[in-house]
Amino acid sequence: MKLKTLIYKGYLKIHELYDAKLAHRDNHIKIILVLALLAIFSYLFLDVSVSKFFMLKRVIKASDFMIGFSSLVTTIMTMGLISIFLYRYKNGLNLIATIWLCMSLALLIIVICKAIFMRPRPYESLNITFLGWLHWGSSFPSVAGIYFVMVPFLWKLWKYDMFFALTPFIIHSISRIYVGQHYLSDVLAGIAIGYYIGYVFFIKTESRLFS
Repeated sequence: MKLKTLIYKGYLKIHELYDAKLAHRDNHIKIILVLALLAIFSYLFLDVSVSKFFMLKRVIKASDFMIGFSSLVTTIMTMGLISIFLYRYKNGLNLIATIWLCMSLALLIIVICKAIFMRPRPYESLNITFLGWLHWGSSFPSVAGIYFVMVPFLWKLWKYDMFFALTPFIIHSISRIYVGQHYLSDVLAGIAIGYYIGYVFFIKTESRLFS
């Protein structure tokens, strides 16, 4: 009788954990869909007004700060620091390698999208002064989105503390709009792509990386 009770309680616990896991995954999908819908809405109604708003709000100190954050050097250094923190976890090296692989794949997909859509950048199609660094390719989607492949992995490890690690990348994304390099929809679409690639890899590797 006790054995049956233990087996039943074990079954209930496994079922509870499985349901929580599915709900957790559903939340990621919902956020990705919201980002995609916001990108479409922004493309249709907000892009031009948001870019002009940032241009009108430019001040010297803020511009210097945003120009610095728009550089890839800043984000790569931050990725290095995050990688150092992740290394101390069990399977840390595999986790780091998986995240960098996700970033590489997201970058490839974004580059292909740039070649397909060939969207002019805001400073090319609007009367906006470009403040950023050297760049390549067209505007849509933003390469800044590749860093958000980390979201499912960092949420698993750090929950809400994840946002401290993501803050430099969020500022980096905003800075791309501020300096006239991207529209809001470019950034949102890039984040959605990066997030989705990270989510797919997270589903495939969760049991192995976080066992």
